[in-house]
Amino acid sequence: MKQITLILATSMLIAGSSFAAYEGHHGHHKSPHHNHQHKSKPAESKSKAVVKKEEAKDAVKKDEKEEKDSVTSPLKINALFDFTTGTRWQGGKIDNKYKKLTAHNKKLFFGSNASVIANIEQKTDDLTYGAKIVISTTAAPKMSASYNGSHLYIESADFGKIEAGAPINVNKSMLIDAGSVAANMAGASWSTFMVLNPQGLAGFDINNEDFYLSEIKSSDLGAVDREPSRKINYYTPKINGFQFGVTWCPDTTNGGSHKAHEAKAFNSRKVQYIDGTGNRKFYSIRHGATNAFALGATYEQQVNEDTSWKVALTGEFGKAIQAAAYEQQGANPAELVDPSAVNNTNDNILTGDHKLKNLKAYNIGAQVTTGKYSYAVSYGNLGKSFTSNNDAKFSKNGSRRSYFYSAAVAYTEGQMKVSLTYRGSSTRKNIANVFALGSDYQFKEGLQGYAELAYGYGKGRGKKVEAGQWVDARQKLRGATLLLGLRVKV
Repeated sequence: MKQITLILATSMLIAGSSFAAYEGHHGHHKSPHHNHQHKSKPAESKSKAVVKKEEAKDAVKKDEKEEKDSVTSPLKINALFDFTTGTRWQGGKIDNKYKKLTAHNKKLFFGSNASVIANIEQKTDDLTYGAKIVISTTAAPKMSASYNGSHLYIESADFGKIEAGAPINVNKSMLIDAGSVAANMAGASWSTFMVLNPQGLAGFDINNEDFYLSEIKSSDLGAVDREPSRKINYYTPKINGFQFGVTWCPDTTNGGSHKAHEAKAFNSRKVQYIDGTGNRKFYSIRHGATNAFALGATYEQQVNEDTSWKVALTGEFGKAIQAAAYEQQGANPAELVDPSAVNNTNDNILTGDHKLKNLKAYNIGAQVTTGKYSYAVSYGNLGKSFTSNNDAKFSKNGSRRSYFYSAAVAYTEGQMKVSLTYRGSSTRKNIANVFALGSDYQFKEGLQGYAELAYGYGKGRGKKVEAGQWVDARQKLRGATLLLGLRVKV
């Protein structure tokens, strides 16, 4: 759920001050008729000497001051608190248990998140280094990975920037899509609050992220719980409009605060199939990868004072973790995972038709700003990442591929910004399309209000098992969301 932001930032800058000294001069008196000629010249000569001496002292003090000031240690504190309110309407077949926005309310929800971040930074003439420390709060933030991961960084104009323990991988930070120019949530409220996969109806057990793909997330390189997976980022300096970035994550299940041999909880989805006797079986697969890399490349140009454009190519790849989680649904033995689906002698490794494809995904996007208008388009493709031959049996025409796309136009006039956003995706032939109208308005310095109205629809084209037979389980869904909120930034 995208939410309203409260950010409080304070900074301290320690600076020295210089001073200049002044000394008077006393001259000797001569006879009156020689007073002007013989008095002024020696006085002038001595005055210049004194000035030069004082200038030399000032120069030394200035050098000492600059050397002292070349290393500073400002401390910046960012405090975030989100409060969101909104409502939803959803049509199509849906069980009563999915109709509620909260435990006992179908029409209205309140949400809040909080975070406190301390950024400690040192600067020299040619190097910047520091650490961002995220302090836990009772209301954990979910709106952005940047508020979820403590990490350190080193930056130089010559060699670029390195982030260790980074919460955001480069294919996300360098990505361009509709959200790059759109106002506020850019249509994300619809995918957050719609029930996209009511189990027992759709016939395809996939999570919201899989159904509504707005960016490359499937590898779990980004944060999924309170601590992101451990990774290292590197960004080159910008050279003639070009910049490149790379992320390396040895194991996406290795969470930031976890000990050795300890795997974090990460994205999973359920896979169902028919065993050799015609019974329905299923297990959960997890979207994780080892030796995973994310790449990013951007190029931007400032055409004139009013016009600029930028393009970005991002992607990620890695070796899929072939692990299955056993799940038992009730006491029906037919619903237990089939032991033949995994190699039980090797940590439940998926084998045969259940083996997952490695991660290979990319996104290409472009944005243009001219005057008061901004435009953005993007296309991304996950290919067959984290799918198996068994997945094809649940999809129309045996599809295992997924792709997504987006477009947005925004208009800015004074303190107001208005945007129209479109997002769409196809996940193994399951379709989703969303249109959103959003607006931001700057009431006062640091005080911004926003609103978003989104409408979307989807088609599920999966299959399911009934009485030992594959049956069509197509379904349609549609709905709308309305969100209102405030953002305070001081």
